[in-house]
Amino acid sequence: MGGGNSVEFFANARSITVPGQKCLMSSSLDDLSPAVPPQNLIAALVEYLTRPVDLTAEILVKDVRITEHDGLNDFTVKVIFDGEVLDASGFGRGDGTDRVRKWKRVKVDQGKWSLNWVDHVPEEGAGKWIDEAKEEGGQSVTVTILSDPSRIEVVILEPTGDYLSDEKLKQGMHALFANLISQAQLSLQDVVKAQVGPAIKHSGEQSVIVEDMDKHVKYNDFFDFYVNILREGFAGAPSLVLEEPKDGEFSAFNMDNRITHVVTFNMETGEISQRKEDPLHNILTSTHWQIYKRPLVLEAWSIDESGARVAGPLLVRNVHRAANASIARSKGWFTKLGFRRSMCAVRSAVLDE
Repeated sequence: MGGGNSVEFFANARSITVPGQKCLMSSSLDDLSPAVPPQNLIAALVEYLTRPVDLTAEILVKDVRITEHDGLNDFTVKVIFDGEVLDASGFGRGDGTDRVRKWKRVKVDQGKWSLNWVDHVPEEGAGKWIDEAKEEGGQSVTVTILSDPSRIEVVILEPTGDYLSDEKLKQGMHALFANLISQAQLSLQDVVKAQVGPAIKHSGEQSVIVEDMDKHVKYNDFFDFYVNILREGFAGAPSLVLEEPKDGEFSAFNMDNRITHVVTFNMETGEISQRKEDPLHNILTSTHWQIYKRPLVLEAWSIDESGARVAGPLLVRNVHRAANASIARSKGWFTKLGFRRSMCAVRSAVLDE
């Protein structure tokens, strides 16, 4: 059974790509509405794997490190949980040691609509402490989009040589792909694309750039909705409180780790900035956006904890989503009625990055 934005998965199915072995197999993708091309589904999976963190776990994240070996066709992602936050919540080792929650080597074969990742730390047991984690072989997961009929095959191979395809894994893949299919369907409506290119504001550097927006949206509408989407990015977690002390600024304070995110914006100049501060107001990281009026172009870049400029896949993903969402909102009913921003000024919040 399928339809809508979900497919059913079956445990202990016969593998097509590894004859004689068992796998997880989905029902037909042909019943999805709207239909999702294989490349869009693989792209959604790659996007997820650049930051494989559940929203409920965002509060624990200290760092997500991506090492590109061949762009996003071959990369390593490492998710590190903050040891001090783990200690404060009762899940730490008691000495502030960070934990490597996920560490994956991801390889994509676009010609076969296939993606493989190898876990260097186990999903079972929630990874390893950072002083115990080693880059060694672990469980291998291969996702392939089959044709005639179109289905998702998931082959899970243990280092022991055993193939896994039980009910628990089936449920996990069903939850993962329900979200990925929804994201892939939404991406079909995208009208602009974010990509890394030569910086406009700082010659010789790299930025994330979104071009050709004039035919889709007006400057004022785009600016308003983009800021509002950043504001909404804080919504969801009770440990973060959003405040707006003055025009052109809002902040989110994390009551657990005492970190503050401050966002400032100015429609006249087209500048938006977000900085992450420690309890002593030292700036840890920052992200900057510049929106140009004519032509209507968006430029973005980040500064990491070492002071280095970053324009990587995570920023590309977030800018791409926010830009397309801003354009979509500009065409919505609330724009026609004159509503541009949320009417809630102080609320609980969570940040995506």
